[in-house]
Amino acid sequence: MAIGSGALLPFYNVYMTTLGASPATVGTLFSLSALAGGLLSLTAPFIARKLPPLKAVAAMRLLTAPCALLIGFGLSGVPLATAFYAIRSLCVSVSWPIESSTIGNVIHPRNRVAFFGARSAAWNALWSVSSFVNGAVIVRYGYAPAHLAYVGCFILAMMAFLGYFPRRVREAEAAQAALRERTILGAA
Repeated sequence: MAIGSGALLPFYNVYMTTLGASPATVGTLFSLSALAGGLLSLTAPFIARKLPPLKAVAAMRLLTAPCALLIGFGLSGVPLATAFYAIRSLCVSVSWPIESSTIGNVIHPRNRVAFFGARSAAWNALWSVSSFVNGAVIVRYGYAPAHLAYVGCFILAMMAFLGYFPRRVREAEAAQAALRERTILGAA
């Protein structure tokens, strides 16, 4: 996800202006998307109780793909670019707490800070390399390849996510259930 996001998002304000959006419009889009995403992230506990958390995370993150795919195949315009950015902001804001909580339950408490620190370092490093490389790609070929890279990376990331974590979540839940049962039996 960091590679896909780094391929596109550092340049999105410039992309929007090439479509004719004013700096004020871009700033408003970014501000309102962040505000709405923050407010909508408060629904994450409800969503996590109603849907399988890993599938909810993957579905929300992949909701960004259709708009980016259309742009990558040559459709463009301020409305579509605005829709992509807004959907991305909202979906990431809601999915991030669900993902962090679910994964946090899989990682042993002693290792959580190290794990999340390593994840943050990897995110920043991959975002940086991707934005460096894709800045040159955008200059040479335009924004379509960056949108397609975003989609491809998100699809691969969610495939890896859904391939790796379900078994680990089930194992962690079984271990927690066994611990609760031992605690109840020990108290009796």
